[in-house]
Amino acid sequence: AGVVSDDKLLDLLELAMSSNTSQTVKRARELLDTGVDPLALMSQLAALIMDIIAGTDRLADTKCDGSVFDKQS
Repeated sequence: AGVVSDDKLLDLLELAMSSNTSQTVKRARELLDTGVDPLALMSQLAALIMDIIAGTDRLADTKCDGSVFDKQS
């Protein structure tokens, strides 16, 4: 049961935000099939979301230029 990389977490979160339910479920199942603990996955996703909300996630800033995570004031 490993830790999911930030890139994979962000990809999953972007899918979820795009309302693409089938792809979101498929990606989540793929992660779980690699041995990731479901609670660990949810915990990591929650932490990533909190970092994005707080404006402290550098990965979201660099990878998601122009996406749903783009910070606009």
